[in-house]
Amino acid sequence: MTETDAMITSHLHTSPHLTEAAARRRAARQRGELIFRSLGLAALGLAALFLVALMYSVFKKSYNGFVQSFITLEIPLDAEILDPEDLAQYQASVGITPNLWAAEITPTARGAKSASRKVQRTAAYKKMVEAMIDQNHGEAFTGYDGDRARNKAISQTAGMISTETLLTIRDRLVSGEYRLGETVTVRALAAGDADVLFKDMKRQTRKNLDSENWILLKESIDANGLSVLTSWRDGRLVSIRPYLGVPRLDLLGWTILERQPGFFGSASSTKPERAGIAAAAQGTFLMLMVVVVLSVPVGVLAAVYLEKFAPRNQFTDFMEININNLAAVPSIIFGILGAAVIIQWLFPGSRGFPIVGGTVLSFMTLPTVIIAARAAIGAVPPSYEQAALGMGASRQQAVFQHVLPAALPGIASGVIIGLAQAAGETAPLLMVGMNAFIKDVCEVGTGCLMARGVGMPSQIYQWAADDDPLFQNKTAAGIVCLLALVISMNALATFIRTRFERSN
Repeated sequence: MTETDAMITSHLHTSPHLTEAAARRRAARQRGELIFRSLGLAALGLAALFLVALMYSVFKKSYNGFVQSFITLEIPLDAEILDPEDLAQYQASVGITPNLWAAEITPTARGAKSASRKVQRTAAYKKMVEAMIDQNHGEAFTGYDGDRARNKAISQTAGMISTETLLTIRDRLVSGEYRLGETVTVRALAAGDADVLFKDMKRQTRKNLDSENWILLKESIDANGLSVLTSWRDGRLVSIRPYLGVPRLDLLGWTILERQPGFFGSASSTKPERAGIAAAAQGTFLMLMVVVVLSVPVGVLAAVYLEKFAPRNQFTDFMEININNLAAVPSIIFGILGAAVIIQWLFPGSRGFPIVGGTVLSFMTLPTVIIAARAAIGAVPPSYEQAALGMGASRQQAVFQHVLPAALPGIASGVIIGLAQAAGETAPLLMVGMNAFIKDVCEVGTGCLMARGVGMPSQIYQWAADDDPLFQNKTAAGIVCLLALVISMNALATFIRTRFERSN
């Protein structure tokens, strides 16, 4: 006897008035409900599995975007590579006490100009790194046809040191912290190819040797140079540490934070090891401020009018229908509107300004704010308004002094959700040019709203379009930052709404 037959027999025994046909139909319905519930649970489980896999992939890649490889090296500052007289001439030209490296040098305008070219360029400092590699690992560079090919291989290996490290050596030489002729210990920032390699080569396996990162590195460095990097790793000279940093922030003439290079302190860069999210985060913050200033007052007042003061006629119905329809319009349409109306017609030359990007996002957020505010105002019990009117208050006083304060938590929740939606939009920003290459963070108070900027979504889009593995890690790190922003804003909205519901 099958399970279905047993079920039918059981129903027949428990219900003497139930016919066999009715029992079969009842069992079929129960079987259909069981299948439906099973399919629903399977769909939810599959969706959760995809979400977990996506989050795991993003967070795994983002780790390499938040950390950086550093190589501890001892670099001799050879006075034969950089002339002490040139250094002293340059120091005198920039106002630093001369004669640090040479005796009794008289600064001249012509000498300072020539010295400036030699001191400021990184070629001399890269030669110091090349000399160090040749001295410590010269035996690794064998089998070349002549010294030219050998020197090229050593130069390629020295190129695995980031330009930022060479600039640091230059600045410390000029300031007097380092002196020519001495050997200094430098924690050198690894360049892009070497950085990705050091993060992947925890174990040298066949899988690693055949990976995309190794293949890309071999295009920049030969096997002998690769052996030098491996010796640095095996000699415990390589460390992978957080590369976060903070941006410089000037407020009212006071320096709140000193700028430190890192992922959170650096702006856009063609070098992946130096690229950061600071300029993009600043652009997103400025645009959200514009959204708050424009969309919140207009949206709340429009909601108050439509909910409490507007007459019920065809025009009001037409406005309500269009507001609901605008909430479902694709965001790129608002970007096209901003590019056509604001940039080409109202304010030519304003392409890429955060105030323009914020205005476009305000257009997109306005329907969401109006709908949320109307729902919050409509949820206030009518007794609030009726009691105020009964005490002699006018209609305007009853609405603005009693109904609106009671609806503020719900309005704030809707506004925050609208801001979170605006923070994650990419298409409108691309249409209005908020994807500029920003090399430095704009200082507060210098007209940042009217300067070229970039938003976090468009910065992530730029990184994702690059095939460099390290830029892909930066993409994942930027996604994590944007997710953290959006999730925290939604959590704040949920907290406000829950707190209000409990208080009532």
